[in-house]
Amino acid sequence: MELKCKDGELALVIHDEPSCEENIGKVVQVSGPVEINRELQLPCWLIQPVHRNDWKVTTLLGEVVTQHVSWESRVEHPDKWLMPLRPQSPKSVWWEMQNEIDQALLLMGVIDSIDALAQREDNRISLAEAERRRNDKTGPMRKQTKARRSKTGANRL
Repeated sequence: MELKCKDGELALVIHDEPSCEENIGKVVQVSGPVEINRELQLPCWLIQPVHRNDWKVTTLLGEVVTQHVSWESRVEHPDKWLMPLRPQSPKSVWWEMQNEIDQALLLMGVIDSIDALAQREDNRISLAEAERRRNDKTGPMRKQTKARRSKTGANRL
């Protein structure tokens, strides 16, 4: 039996019975072992909502009630009605972090423009190259200022 979720994972409720549609969009933790629900004839996990909100539940008698759900409630939810919430791949996490770093560099002035940022994102230039180009633009001014300071003795203590 191929399942979408794994024991202990967090999952988003993406479908529920019509009388319990209020549960859609809520996050739950799943716990196994998975068992086939007699009424739905689907593999189901025991669930516990992550947040302590009220939960719509269909009882064994077919009544819909609102209650606080915990592991002791033994509420089941079909695997195919859940979407697992798994960490991103290391590569996508890296790109997300890199974008945040690039935005910070742009704000700090290390990268002069969005174009330079786009070039870096395309791996055409490295951070060191972007810094070198920035220094090349301001380099002559720094050299002139340094020369003036040495003539006036401004660099001496």
